[in-house]
Amino acid sequence: MRKTAVALVLVLVLACLAGCPAWFKKPANPDDPTVPPPVNPESPSFFSAGSGWSARYAETDTLVGGGDVENETPRGVVEPDVIRRDGGLLYILNQYRGLAVVDLDTFQVLSTVPVSGYPRDLYLEGGRVWILTGYAVDVTRGDDGLLHCAMGSRIVAVDVADPAAPQVLGSVSLPGDFIDSRLVGNALYAVCAEFSYSWEDGGVVSTEAVKEQTSSSWVTSVDISNPADLRPVETVRFEGYGNLIQASADALFVASQVWGDTQTTTIQYVDISDPGGRMAVRGTCSVPGYLADRFKMDPWNGVLRVVSNSWWPDRQTYVTTVDLANPDAPAVLGQTTLSAAVGETAYATRFEGPRAYVVTYLTKDPLFVLDLSDPAAPAVTGTLEVPGWSTHIEPRGDRLVALGVDDTDGHNRVCVSLFNVADPAAPFLVQRETFGDDWSWSSAYGDVKAFTVLDNLLIVPFSGWNDNGGYDRLQFVAWTPDSLGLLGHVDLRGGVLRSFDYGGGYYGVTSEELAAITGDLSSPAVSARIPLAEYVADYQPLSPGRGLEVLQSYSDGAVSVRLNVNGVAASEALELTRNSLLETFPVADGMIVTATGYDWEDTGGQGFYEVFRVACPPDAALPGVVWKQRVELNPWWGGGRGYPMPLYDVGMPEGAASEPGAAGAEKRVYGYWGGYGGGDAAVMTGKWLGLVGYPTQTMGPGDSPVSLPALAVLDTETGVVAGTPLLGAEDVRAVAGDAGAFWITSCYAAPDDRGGRPQCAYYLRSLMPDTLTLGPAANVPGTFLFHDAASGAWVFEDTQYGEGWSWRRILNTLAWDGGDGAVTHLSRLELPDSAGELAAGDSAAFFLTWDETTGIGAARVGADGALADGGSVGLTDGSAQLTGVRGTRAYLSVCGAVLARVDLGDAGPVLGEATALGGYPLALRFSAEGVYAPLGYGGLALLPQ
Repeated sequence: MRKTAVALVLVLVLACLAGCPAWFKKPANPDDPTVPPPVNPESPSFFSAGSGWSARYAETDTLVGGGDVENETPRGVVEPDVIRRDGGLLYILNQYRGLAVVDLDTFQVLSTVPVSGYPRDLYLEGGRVWILTGYAVDVTRGDDGLLHCAMGSRIVAVDVADPAAPQVLGSVSLPGDFIDSRLVGNALYAVCAEFSYSWEDGGVVSTEAVKEQTSSSWVTSVDISNPADLRPVETVRFEGYGNLIQASADALFVASQVWGDTQTTTIQYVDISDPGGRMAVRGTCSVPGYLADRFKMDPWNGVLRVVSNSWWPDRQTYVTTVDLANPDAPAVLGQTTLSAAVGETAYATRFEGPRAYVVTYLTKDPLFVLDLSDPAAPAVTGTLEVPGWSTHIEPRGDRLVALGVDDTDGHNRVCVSLFNVADPAAPFLVQRETFGDDWSWSSAYGDVKAFTVLDNLLIVPFSGWNDNGGYDRLQFVAWTPDSLGLLGHVDLRGGVLRSFDYGGGYYGVTSEELAAITGDLSSPAVSARIPLAEYVADYQPLSPGRGLEVLQSYSDGAVSVRLNVNGVAASEALELTRNSLLETFPVADGMIVTATGYDWEDTGGQGFYEVFRVACPPDAALPGVVWKQRVELNPWWGGGRGYPMPLYDVGMPEGAASEPGAAGAEKRVYGYWGGYGGGDAAVMTGKWLGLVGYPTQTMGPGDSPVSLPALAVLDTETGVVAGTPLLGAEDVRAVAGDAGAFWITSCYAAPDDRGGRPQCAYYLRSLMPDTLTLGPAANVPGTFLFHDAASGAWVFEDTQYGEGWSWRRILNTLAWDGGDGAVTHLSRLELPDSAGELAAGDSAAFFLTWDETTGIGAARVGADGALADGGSVGLTDGSAQLTGVRGTRAYLSVCGAVLARVDLGDAGPVLGEATALGGYPLALRFSAEGVYAPLGYGGLALLPQ
């Protein structure tokens, strides 16, 4: 079945012109970038269906937590968390790196335990830790030779009796994704869910496929008394997607909605009174609408209290009480609506003994105080309207401490409010404190445990933007029953997850670090930091076991370089810039680092490149900057993809008709929209670095301003910009480096074919960095991939039209001297219809295939320059991405969990070793000791070649 695309046709009115090629007239101005350059008249002509992009035909944009970290709730129920503290030992579950054990007294990491998947929940009981992860992928090699991927959830038991040497005792996998969990005694209850899809025939036409979605969720109990043999005790299932649970020592209450039914929520009573983990599904009750969070449901004195919202058009907030005396038939006792909140949404909700506090919001923030002492007759006793709204409430006696949003002055800023509810009929606002810039937010809006309430202090995480970029902070606020007092704040790295006090100091846990905070709280300071998960953006090996890693900060965008020895940080990080990292390249004793930035303040958005040469000789203890260069060139969007552009090729293979649309002509669709490039924006060849971009303004023919791409050429030994020559065409598709020269693939508009499909012609020419001159051009069939050194053949990727708008992808090889010699077409190889992502090395090309399974195919270049089908091999029943090619070896990320190697042998591709990874490789860097893979927040991995 051919792939099809909707063609975006740009109608070009072109005369039938004379010259070489025959369809173009010799330009009056030989430097006119809208007309292709002359080529050797003995070469065949190649056309590509699709209009070449031109500034004359396209508009262009000028690129100028609570205080108790143990989190034990009454009735022996332990709620999940991401930190646990046992005296001076802190256990942190990092979402990227797994478990870290920290000695707070010495402020050192004692040990780490990596886990796969997405770590969600952490429990600590009796010298043992239980880690719950979702999206845990198991990849196994089956008898069929494929890598099989199974995704689910996992519970891992870790012995931390010796916190410096934790031992994994056992694990158990569960189907589905974790929704929530609770620990009650020796029974761990996990709520999981999944979506499933089915197709059924129906509708007006009997063959029409109608998509229907069903869903299910379940609770699984796991006996953790023997961590070496973790086994599910029992699983109970019920209809609906269970996303909220509340627990007592004897029951779980699971609130779920059936897909498509937004009018009611069903609450399932699950009996967990058996200490061995046996469960019994008892009765259900229904409430109107939906529950927004777990605080909307509370069991107390044999009554379940629930706050729910219905949907539009009759949006109401309901308070419902349910009698639990007969668990097999929970019965609604009473129900009321908040009549003053019609059309509003319930945000913060807390139950405290016989009272409930509810904050709703639409245009104002009413606080409702409800009396639930008579469950059969819930009643509103008092209301209070204040600006903004609260997202979470912490009752403290007859005071409420609330986190929320201050929306006065047309901005949303983080605020904390103190309410007096001593008289439930007359609540009033004692004080409100607001902080952050015009637009700020708090991670505690979605994770209330990030909001810490101590006896006389509030610690509030907040984030925002200012002139210096983004920030993540902890704000300290003093409080008494009668006042709030804004104190100081500290800047942290990464989104704040938890904060707590210990030993007279304060601590902040983020996704990236643990920070110790000391000093007067009116001006606190971070006194020490422990990195938990730094973002490793790239790496360049220097010598065996020694290299430079590039770090990038989420908070402020800082790009830094640090020495790494045997996988461990061996120096302080050297900050280079706070602009966007682009690419790095190896050089003697160091690396080249490139970045892009935009000057919004002085030029209104003029772009530029930054280039650094960083050195760290063998005797150096830390890296240093040799030189820095700023290049005033609007960065090129290299590698971008846009709308499919149908293109056309003629004159290939040899003997094919030379007229567009003639019998035997090859046709194609090309996948780039004008203004995007198919290659990299930064390219190196020899000692020369090329940066592709657009000058501020270029005058074209007739002194009209056009945007023409140029190449800034830098000598990486000296940092001197040799020049920034124009590339001679409006529509540059790719720039590559090979044999000491830069090679530019460009596209020029040509007449439509006879079927009205647009076409263009591709050209390849060199730019010599030492002279900054463009070499002779050759009309070529597609985009330049690589130059095979053994045979001398030039390899191109092409896409030809099939029937209608379908297309076929083609690889071609040419013989060419790279100069003014004639081009000879050597061979073509059609890729299978299932071919997807393609990557080329210096002697072979690999491509993914997608059929019933994901596979990989290959094409090799023979000694005579002819392409040969290298065969294919099945790879996995899951997903795969090509991450790198080196020679005749390809590397692939499979299911985001392993890096698989494929070797191209004489008999075809062979699936080799597969190594587990802690993330997706951002790049592959090869060295004598193996393959280094920077994994972002997953760190740096060293893998076998």
